[in-house]
Amino acid sequence: EAYRTEENYIEADKFYKLTLKDNPKAGYFISYYIFQKNFYPPADNKLLYKAIEIPGISREYMLTAAEFLSEVDVEKSTEVAEAAYTKYKDEYSLKMLLTVYEKSKNFVAIKQLLQRRIDESEILSNPLKTYLIRNYFFSAEYEKILANTEMCFSVNNNDILRYLFFAAIETQNYEVAISAGKAIEILGDLPEELVSPFNAYFGDAYYSAGLDDKAVKYFAMSTTYDVILELLRKYAGERDRMDKLAHNISELLEDDPGNLIQGFSSYLQKDAKNAEQMLTKVSLDFLKVHNLVREVAITHLDNSGNIELATQLLEEVEDKSVSADQTIALFFYNSGEDKIA
Repeated sequence: EAYRTEENYIEADKFYKLTLKDNPKAGYFISYYIFQKNFYPPADNKLLYKAIEIPGISREYMLTAAEFLSEVDVEKSTEVAEAAYTKYKDEYSLKMLLTVYEKSKNFVAIKQLLQRRIDESEILSNPLKTYLIRNYFFSAEYEKILANTEMCFSVNNNDILRYLFFAAIETQNYEVAISAGKAIEILGDLPEELVSPFNAYFGDAYYSAGLDDKAVKYFAMSTTYDVILELLRKYAGERDRMDKLAHNISELLEDDPGNLIQGFSSYLQKDAKNAEQMLTKVSLDFLKVHNLVREVAITHLDNSGNIELATQLLEEVEDKSVSADQTIALFFYNSGEDKIA
């Protein structure tokens, strides 16, 4: 170590070898490997294999060897990390095993391992519980998140509650969604950029649960209008109820968003005249700010076939990769109006 500190790596290497010859301990093999890797490459992988063969190797050295082996021999690394976890069953060895599984992209094993600890009431930190639920969410295993509802509420952090909230909406379990939404509100630390879409989907949860008055409140607090319009499409099968919802939301909003929602509702109800009247009242600046110019232009085409109005809007779209004429032609082509296209 003194020679290494002085950057005399040839002499340091010599004394590492002498140490291992006289005293072949796991820790020395690993120290020599780290020295070679960092200061005197190439590192000899055989040092790691020799280290893990030493009887009575400590947990720390087993896991350090597993970590380095994961770069050169994933199968052996997994074997060592699994052996350490089986022996010690603690979170330290668990984290290393998870790291090895991650490097081999074995996410199924990760989820099974963490879920087993939960099912067997083993100690598991909140970050790892959240990590499990996040893995379930991004693999669309929403039912497995719902199966851990109680655990999610006990962890009670913003991330895990959001995964639970959206998983409950995806599975139409609106009672759980509303409970998770309330818990998120109580925490009060939702990132600012997520507040508006959260309010829109919270409104959806209330509406889907038959609590229309509460739905109106949350829809009116959202400025994520593309989501709100898409949800109105979902509700279009209940025309009277949807129209009342849109009307009540609009009454709580300023002119532009109010006219947008009321006009879109009229469009969904095939009231072409009122839809065009309301949508043309929405200012261009508002549509640009909320990236709705193309959406409203196509709505005009579908609503009344007003090509002139649609063209005026589409020419204001900042992305010119697709022209106004191309957008209109594609719309009519997809609508089966080949001649107009």
